[in-house]
Amino acid sequence: MAVRPINLFLVLQGVFALIASILLIVWPGHSAVVFSYLVGTWLLVDAVLALVASVRRKSGLALGHALLSGLLGILILAAPTALLGFLVVVMSVVAVLFGTGVILVSVLMRSLGVRSWWLGLVLGIAAVIAGFVMPIFPADTITVGMYLAAFLLGVYGVFSLMLARRITTTFRAFRTQDGRAGGWNGRGEGPQVIEGEIVDDD
Repeated sequence: MAVRPINLFLVLQGVFALIASILLIVWPGHSAVVFSYLVGTWLLVDAVLALVASVRRKSGLALGHALLSGLLGILILAAPTALLGFLVVVMSVVAVLFGTGVILVSVLMRSLGVRSWWLGLVLGIAAVIAGFVMPIFPADTITVGMYLAAFLLGVYGVFSLMLARRITTTFRAFRTQDGRAGGWNGRGEGPQVIEGEIVDDD
């Protein structure tokens, strides 16, 4: 079982995500372009790791992953401001869609007789308004997006490190249990077999 490459991939991803999260929290307003470079660099590192995994496992899926990550990383590093504009558009669209969904759910809750339906309506309207305001104030939107990205990167980094630790612990426990069940001594040697003859006195 190729556990070490998987753990190395997860640990590197987790550490890089935590570093990026800290940088975005410390310099939220001045790290917009830096964020683009971090994402581009991250994608290139991810492409290299995926390429190594594809060679070791001979996986076409991992190779496709490497090519896609590498291409996106190069494009972002070549035009970092384009990522920021794309981030504003994505946040705006997500806010409008989220607000619309909340409004529809609140209307449904009203038809079911839920008294607090108006809270969802207010939240949905506020989200829709925010979605339309975001493109008007892109700098403030990017700052908010930096904090959001920092939070998500921090969660992803912690999750990756915890998953790597969990995989290592599970693999060690499985290997120990398998060795005991089979009578193996951990050096690839199985239980000793005593050979002999059965002598019939009759």
